[in-house]
Amino acid sequence: MDRKIIRKDQFFEKVRSDLECQKMTLRDWFAGMALAEVPDPATEADAPTTARLCYAIADAMLAERKAK
Repeated sequence: MDRKIIRKDQFFEKVRSDLECQKMTLRDWFAGMALAEVPDPATEADAPTTARLCYAIADAMLAERKAK
């Protein structure tokens, strides 16, 4: 299987472009990245709690980013 290797700047340009097309905020992106690391909710009832957790993590990342 052939894999195309891209440079970091190309990757982040693609991500930026994708975010603009989808009107996704940096907060949404961070929450999505946090979701990838959070265990699956045990039930559908747990999904809102998981979403709140992911956005809380995203908010913490944005606050830390602003502090620097």
